[in-house]
Amino acid sequence: MTITCAVVDDEPLARQGLVDLIGQVPHLKLMGAFADPRAALPLLTGAGVDLLFLDMRMPHMNGLDLLRSLKHRPATIVVSAHTEHALEGYELDVLDYILKPFPFERFLKAVNKVQDFLALRMLAKDGPLVNEDHFFVKSEGSHIKVRFEDILFVQALENYVIIRTEVRPHICHLTFAAIEAYLPTERFIKVHRSYIVPLAKVEAVEVDGLRVGGTVIPIGRSAREAVVARILGDRLLKR
Repeated sequence: MTITCAVVDDEPLARQGLVDLIGQVPHLKLMGAFADPRAALPLLTGAGVDLLFLDMRMPHMNGLDLLRSLKHRPATIVVSAHTEHALEGYELDVLDYILKPFPFERFLKAVNKVQDFLALRMLAKDGPLVNEDHFFVKSEGSHIKVRFEDILFVQALENYVIIRTEVRPHICHLTFAAIEAYLPTERFIKVHRSYIVPLAKVEAVEVDGLRVGGTVIPIGRSAREAVVARILGDRLLKR
């Protein structure tokens, strides 16, 4: 899989360093490197970039504002010397957050994570998922088979995802967006920006959230009405 990419960083040395690293990875194809985020907009608003390497603090427009301005965001790896924007970045589905300076191994780890994400997204677009009953994830050095029917909930944890099953949790170096794209919507529902639950496993709707497998899962305030309606449907017995 060839991954097309772009670099947006106002620091000349950092920008050139990323360009050099990209050149060392055969499946990465550089489409452009920009000092000014505004100059990158024409390329990023098209469909030609799979992966964006993005600095945070830049004049005229910072990295977060650039991401917010894009209707269809490419997979994004933030490359920054500052940590304070990490949480906001993950809320915008940033796949990884690399702190400067970093070795090539850290860069390659982030790229491999994006490659896994793009492969999962491609599978989701192909549409065979409703006919499947499982998927595989890499966890603790092994490829683990996870059946839909065994999942209790999925939880986002910074740049990891925890898939809690009836047997054990699987901690995966994936993104919440990748798992969300893979799970069939007729069986699973996103109830919070950090949680997905299977409809069939909801034991109770409580004041604080949903009880699933003995755990109370929070419901996002703006989503509560829609989530409760989806779970209860016309199955609520009344006097």
